[in-house]
Amino acid sequence: MICEVADCENEVRCHKWNLCNRHHLRFLRHGNPTGGGTDYGARTKFLDILKNYTGSDCVTWPFGLNPKGYGTMSYKGKQTSAQRAVAFHCYGDPGEGIWEAAHSCGNGNKGCCNPKHIRWATREENHADRILHGTSNRGERNGQAKLTGEQVLDIFMSNASTKELAKKYNVCYEAARDIRNGKRWKSVTEGFRR
Repeated sequence: MICEVADCENEVRCHKWNLCNRHHLRFLRHGNPTGGGTDYGARTKFLDILKNYTGSDCVTWPFGLNPKGYGTMSYKGKQTSAQRAVAFHCYGDPGEGIWEAAHSCGNGNKGCCNPKHIRWATREENHADRILHGTSNRGERNGQAKLTGEQVLDIFMSNASTKELAKKYNVCYEAARDIRNGKRWKSVTEGFRR
């Protein structure tokens, strides 16, 4: 059986879509069996356009987005996020240390790549931005959270014993104790007094 892409004479390796190996890999990576390969120049040209962009609105990355909504590309031979490529291209190498490309607009997960919205930041600064923009996975937004904010406040404010509260909410004693001592779920208990 021959690949269904026009002018391709290769044998089918993926029978689900009737594609040869090369076109199947392109389909997986770019969402299109004929995608990729030729648009590297277009992405680099787009980075050059962004370098001189003066607008203040978010600019959505027009090429591939990952499942979390961030733009992706190959930059200087390495696969990276579009915002990191924009930061390198517009501001240069940040130097030694662990630097992240942080968004001031909070729309990085929507593909924003406006260089006016992107800057080099430490991990702590980037995390503070995520908290400020409401995109952090703290508290209930964390996929492993067992408690709601309301339950955490009940544990924090209750006069019941820590052991009883741990049993009531099906968490370990240490988790309930740390909530009561303000060591866990600080984002919820901050500002409340026992």
